[in-house]
Amino acid sequence: MIHMKDIFTDMQAKIWCPYLSDLPYYKRAVWFEMKRLCLFDYPKKLLEDFSRYVFGVPYAVIQEALTREDVLIWDVEQSGENAFTNAFTVTCEVDQQTKEGDQTRDVSETYTVTVHVDADTVNDAMAFLETFFKLYSTATDKELAYYVEGNALEPISGDYLFSELVNPVFTADGDNVKVSIAVKFIDNQTKATQVSQYELTLHKDSGWKIIM
Repeated sequence: MIHMKDIFTDMQAKIWCPYLSDLPYYKRAVWFEMKRLCLFDYPKKLLEDFSRYVFGVPYAVIQEALTREDVLIWDVEQSGENAFTNAFTVTCEVDQQTKEGDQTRDVSETYTVTVHVDADTVNDAMAFLETFFKLYSTATDKELAYYVEGNALEPISGDYLFSELVNPVFTADGDNVKVSIAVKFIDNQTKATQVSQYELTLHKDSGWKIIM
């Protein structure tokens, strides 16, 4: 049996972190070790989970920042978003010092990493989501299985009619696309509008599917 390496436990041991739950408080130490580790030894899904847990961003953002060999990252935050891209401000410490008189200090800077989802992918995914949510309230389990993997999305309860998709935000996530989206439904009995928020992961092989 092949034993898959676990970056969570490996990192905990390397930086002497007492608990796995404390890893997000050790961002600088984690970043230093990530630059030393051979990340190809770890499954991409595990790196994605680790990046989101420790830094709160997709692994693609960390991967991009890692290409800058002159920096040590110590903070990452989302700085803006629209339907096609997500931008993250990376605060980092440059591996050099400046001297002012007798004083030396570390140089800090910020830069922005943008994770793109191309317009064709967005349009294609939107068409899929619109088709799915039109069927969602009346679909049988067999019909849902065509669009949804396993229990990634539970059947909706109630007599609802799809109205529209609202404020979609797409994020590239390796081979997948993550989407945060609101969906308006009309209650067929009361005619009231209900807005439901969904956080979905989409994957495309021969066609799109909502996955775990």
